Amino acid sequence: MTIDQAIDKVIAIAQQEIGYLEKRNANNLDDKTANAGDANYTKYWRDIAPEYQGLPWCAAFVTWCFTMAFGKENTKKMLKHYPYISCPEISKKFTLYANPLRGDIVDFWRSGEFAHTGLVSFTANAGGDPFSTVEGNTSGGSTIIANGGGVYAKTYYNSNLPGTKFIRPDYSIVADEPSCTDFPKYDLSDSAIRDIATCITGEQGGEDVTACRQEASQIANLNEVTYGRANTEANILKTLHGGWYAKSSWDNGCTQTAIDAVKFVLVEGKRVLPRYVTEHDMFPLDAAISGHWGNGKSENRSQYVPHQTTIKQNPSRFSGGGSSYTFYTFFGSNGNKDVAGYYAKDYEKYKNDIPWGESREGGLTSKEYEELVKKNDLQDAAINAAGKDIQDIVKAYPTMIYDYIDENMPAWYRPTIEKLVRKGYLKGDEQGRLRLTETEMRLYTVNDRAGIYGE
Repeated sequence: MTIDQAIDKVIAIAQQEIGYLEKRNANNLDDKTANAGDANYTKYWRDIAPEYQGLPWCAAFVTWCFTMAFGKENTKKMLKHYPYISCPEISKKFTLYANPLRGDIVDFWRSGEFAHTGLVSFTANAGGDPFSTVEGNTSGGSTIIANGGGVYAKTYYNSNLPGTKFIRPDYSIVADEPSCTDFPKYDLSDSAIRDIATCITGEQGGEDVTACRQEASQIANLNEVTYGRANTEANILKTLHGGWYAKSSWDNGCTQTAIDAVKFVLVEGKRVLPRYVTEHDMFPLDAAISGHWGNGKSENRSQYVPHQTTIKQNPSRFSGGGSSYTFYTFFGSNGNKDVAGYYAKDYEKYKNDIPWGESREGGLTSKEYEELVKKNDLQDAAINAAGKDIQDIVKAYPTMIYDYIDENMPAWYRPTIEKLVRKGYLKGDEQGRLRLTETEMRLYTVNDRAGIYGE
């Protein structure tokens, strides 16, 4: 079981409980709707802490879901105590994050204290606008209900919830696979770190954390895979100054962000690209879909599909006509920088690499979230301009499920959905189905038009 599979498992268990109603007494605790009442009697208290039967049970529901998924002992490790029954208490045991990830435990802030909790089942973006939950001891609607009557799926805008925080259980405890590949580390002097960081600043601007880490990862890949050199300071500096990078890349000094990226990727071994990604070029002038080199900013990035689209280097700018490679990603936190890709021979050798950025841990402490959360004010403006909350939109549109980006999906939604898939914000199920409603696509499109998801 991978980390993602562990998260899927506990969320699936929580979702199976949607519709459960609390009971008036201890009868029919296993029936979802029988003996419904308002006395806080539930099977969740019975199974994890019967002595608390009759008390508010939102945290008990979370504990129950984890216990059903992973057993009591693993749950105790993951939640750092057992059972989890107090929202204020758990907030003292974990680092509290401002923005949600799927699989997080949300600790809602209300009236000056942490007062309600649930399991995060979906996030539309790194800022959590919107994010969805499965909660016990709540009611329907889009507001926080700290002592409701059942298990419900709910959706919120994180930017509208000041004080609310997110707790990150350690899912690696129950995962059989490492969260990322054990990449080679480099023992670098301060001068070497600054030299590499200066090149990264010249290549990527030096302020985008994601782009700087990607550039550092690509430098390591170039050294080890393209040139076949060991992970030493002398070798990586030889690669750096061997002609692959323009001399002008050292003209702008270096930023602290770039220095931190070198330490993060090379010294600590937290590479954010698999080793097979050895190419990146200026987009679209130097490399793009064949014939698209002159399109400039008008080039549609959403048509570039990872592991499918062929990138051709501009023959007028490369001696020998340039080469072709497979598209992997666009650099940058918003995917608006260089195009990057790989060659088939390198992919075959390193296709099992798990980059730090693709493991769940990759999103936990990175500065990308701090950059993206600044977009919350813009998100609020978009929501206000839309003039409706989620419940209004649900009433206005029929429930039709769109599984694929094809002619069945309304044309005005397709560019946004293609972008979210490309950026990894949306992923299909095991059969590739997106399972989108028009409600969700409308929300995403409004956000996209406001610039939330970048170019």
